[in-house]
Amino acid sequence: MQAPFKSLICNAIDKDVGEFTQCRINLVGRNKKVANIHYLPKIIIDDFEAEGQFYQRTNGWHPFLYKIKFNPCEFMIKPYNFLAKLAYSYIRNYTNFNHTCPYPANEPIKLSNYDIEVNEFLRRFPVQNGLYMVQLTIVRKKKVILSINGTIEVFDYRNS
Repeated sequence: MQAPFKSLICNAIDKDVGEFTQCRINLVGRNKKVANIHYLPKIIIDDFEAEGQFYQRTNGWHPFLYKIKFNPCEFMIKPYNFLAKLAYSYIRNYTNFNHTCPYPANEPIKLSNYDIEVNEFLRRFPVQNGLYMVQLTIVRKKKVILSINGTIEVFDYRNS
């Protein structure tokens, strides 16, 4: 099975809070693509909420499996949300988002060279061939400050 990235869109909605300095997919091998996301906060980030939603493309994008909402500052103190804990386990080795709040201004928050570990992912989420999207929205003081949308295409190259 393979699940290469198809698209990655980062949107800094409140540019007074921060901006994306990098948001791209890099081809690093014949069938290997990695994601790089760098967000540079302009202010101290001390309290915010993350909302994540999975979608599957079947005659349009439809909610799929899970929708999660949690406070990352509280999560880094005590990982109380099972789905957030699972999601963080996939990115932990690729990110510098690894300590409690506050996150200082002008110090980038990075996800670098992220490659989906397909077999581990499919072990927990037995999905069919097709297009899938993850949408992450960050909310601060009841206002959306950024959103990230990433899509992957899952396919079994042995049966194509």
